[in-house]
Amino acid sequence: MPFANVIFDNTVFNIAAQIASCDLIGLSGALLFQQILVPQQILSEMQQFPIQYDLKAGLKMQNYSNAIINNYQNLQLCTSLDIITFSLLKELAYIDVGEAEAIAQAQKRQVYAFFTDDELFINNLPASYQHIRCYPTLFLIILLDINNFLPDYKQTLIEFFSYKPLPQNKGKTYFRNLYTKGLQYYGLPLDKKKIADKTSFKQLGIDI
Repeated sequence: MPFANVIFDNTVFNIAAQIASCDLIGLSGALLFQQILVPQQILSEMQQFPIQYDLKAGLKMQNYSNAIINNYQNLQLCTSLDIITFSLLKELAYIDVGEAEAIAQAQKRQVYAFFTDDELFINNLPASYQHIRCYPTLFLIILLDINNFLPDYKQTLIEFFSYKPLPQNKGKTYFRNLYTKGLQYYGLPLDKKKIADKTSFKQLGIDI
C-alpha cells in the first residue's frame, strides 16, 4: 500500500542535491505519493543553503525550491497547521521552529510519514507524537530501487554514502534491515540473496 501524503524536510533535499546520477525528488513522484508536503520554515532553510554547494548542486536546490513554491512534481508548500500543537512545541529547547511546524502540520493534515535524516529530531520526537513515522532518505532510495526507478542504483549509493556515511552505531545491518523493511512495505518475498546483493558493499563492488 503506497504512502498517501508525506512530509519531506530539508535534509532530504540536501542529500538529493548532492546526487548527480538521478533526481531523487522528481523520481519520488513515481512512488505514488499524492503530495509531498514541505513546511514554510523548511523552504526558508532550503533557500539559504545553495551558497554552500557547488554550482550544479546549488542549481538543483534552487529548482527544488521553485518547484515547491509552484506546487510542481507533487511538491506542495504546506502552510496550514495546528496552532495549539505549534505553540506548545516551539517552546521546547530540543525542537526547532521548522520541526515544530512540521509536526503541527502533520496534526492538521493527518500526515504521519516524515522523510528526514535529522537524528536529533527523530530521537527527541515527543512521546505524544510517536504515531509519526520517520524514514531516512536511504529508505527513499530503497523504495525507488525496488520499483526499478533508479537509472543506476550502485552509482546512487556511491554518491549517497559519500555524502552521508552509515552511522557507526548502526553499521551495515542497518542498511540490510532497511532494505528488508522496503520489501515488507510492498509485501514482497524476503529473498535473503537479493537483500544481500542489494546491501553488501562487497557484492555491489562499492569501496566506501
